[in-house]
Amino acid sequence: MKIYCLMLGFCVMLFAGCGGGEERPYTDHSRDAEAMAIRIKDMVRDAVNVARGSDEPDDIMYSVAMSLEDLHRQPTGAHLSIYQQLNELALAIAAECEAADGRPPNLNERLDELAALAEQLPGERSEAQPAPQPD
Repeated sequence: MKIYCLMLGFCVMLFAGCGGGEERPYTDHSRDAEAMAIRIKDMVRDAVNVARGSDEPDDIMYSVAMSLEDLHRQPTGAHLSIYQQLNELALAIAAECEAADGRPPNLNERLDELAALAEQLPGERSEAQPAPQPD
């Protein structure tokens, strides 16, 4: 009897959460150049913040560059030249970090350059997505 009550309670809890909520309308942003620019701007901001506190900022900069490398199938709009500049600068910073075997003395200035370039893209960080803090 105890097992029967537990199973019944489990079923009630399972089906209670599956109620008929209203479905939100789907908006496809996959071809929206402005939405992509906002995502790229947020990605670069996040990467800069993490790289400032990282012992291996080159890995973070290579990740940024890899994300910006293959954009020919993406909706770039009027921002393609900024994406290319971000890619080149991220690769240059990564190479400088490798040459310094970690953190070059001018890393913060170079990261400031990258962040300033990303600020040319549209959009602001939403309240729901605060900037990550370096560890």
